[in-house]
Amino acid sequence: MYYVAQKVWYMARQNSLKGRTNMAKIKTILVVEDKEDERESALEAIKLAFGVEPTDKVSRFDPMKGRELFAFPDKKFQVYFAGTLRIAQLRLSWMKEGGTFKEVVDMGVLTDLMFPANEAVNEEPNGIGVILDCFKEALPVVVCSDTDHHELNWAKDLWPFLARQHPKGEIPVILDRKDWGRAVGELIRIMSWG
Repeated sequence: MYYVAQKVWYMARQNSLKGRTNMAKIKTILVVEDKEDERESALEAIKLAFGVEPTDKVSRFDPMKGRELFAFPDKKFQVYFAGTLRIAQLRLSWMKEGGTFKEVVDMGVLTDLMFPANEAVNEEPNGIGVILDCFKEALPVVVCSDTDHHELNWAKDLWPFLARQHPKGEIPVILDRKDWGRAVGELIRIMSWG
C-alpha cells in the first residue's frame, strides 16, 4: 500500500510542477546497503558532506528498516535507502520516470556490492544489477563495499571495463573497506555538486 501512496504523491507532485522554471534541482541519493549500521554511517557521511546541522529540519518516511527516505528541505536534498536489489530497482524506476519530476531531481547512487536480491535470502554480488540499472538510466554510481571477506578477486578486473562503458565515463570503486565519507565525496565530484 505504501508504494501506491508514494506513486500517487509523485504523480501529484509532477502535476504541481508543470510550467515552473528556474527551480533548483533536488539532489537525491539512493544508498543501496543491507546492513543497518552501514546505512547509518552512510547517512551521517551524507549529512556531513551537505552541512546538515542538528537544528535543520528533516522528514523521515517509511519506517521499515532498509527502505527509509530522509528529506532535508532546508538543504534541498533527500536520501533514499534500499536494502535489497528489488527495492533498489523500485526506487530507481520511480525516480527516473518521465514527466516534469525528472526535471527537478538530480540523482546519484551509492551501492554496496554484496547484498540480497530479496528479503531473507543470501548476499550475492547484486550491486552489479544496480550498476547495470544505472547504465540504462545514465545515473552516476559509486561502489562502496568491503569485499575483503568475499571471494571477489574477479571484481577488480571488472571495474575499469565497466567504467569506460558508463555514460559518465567512470565508476568510482571503494572495495577495501566501506568508507562512506570517501564514497559521498566521489559522488559529489562526479555529480558536480561541489
